[in-house]
Amino acid sequence: MACGRCCVPFPNRSSGRLPRWNAPWNPSASWINRHRLNPRHPCNPLAEDKFLDTCTRCGHCVTVCPAAAIQIDEFGLRGKGAPFIDPEMMPCVVCEGLFCMRECPSGALGYLPRWLIDMGVATWNPDSCVRKYDDTCTTCIDQCPIGSDAIELRDNKIHVKENGCVGCGACQYYCPTYPKSITVIPKSQRTNPNP
Repeated sequence: MACGRCCVPFPNRSSGRLPRWNAPWNPSASWINRHRLNPRHPCNPLAEDKFLDTCTRCGHCVTVCPAAAIQIDEFGLRGKGAPFIDPEMMPCVVCEGLFCMRECPSGALGYLPRWLIDMGVATWNPDSCVRKYDDTCTTCIDQCPIGSDAIELRDNKIHVKENGCVGCGACQYYCPTYPKSITVIPKSQRTNPNP
């Protein structure tokens, strides 16, 4: 059996086996298509194509990341072969040392101060947010490593500051709703990303 919204079948409870696949794959509805094939690259100041050309895929950023948020796409399916961050698995914590940028030998992750990092920007969906029914939830605000420079409560609504949000994905990771009420649009997918 499949849930009907994605391509992941649920296990057959009676036999403990996965059932045969009997539903057609729908890439437009696929969770993989929406999230996994649209990764954000760690703290890179370069445009997407330039980052992919400059990165040597050495893995230094992966080994020095204190949160183990950076992964290498060995098969070229999720990050086009380059390091990427999937905030559903583990967000960037925007660590004080910014080790991924300092340790990058190729310069693909050139050093930037924390406030200039641009991996994307968070967007809030009030219709699916817990705050619609319980205005005490501030998980996305509380978990943000940038703090009030990136996200705040304004008129009892979540307000993401586009110039302060670095797109780390902590708000998305800790959001208690599914689908997530706050998600990050990667820099490469924004209509007008900062240069």
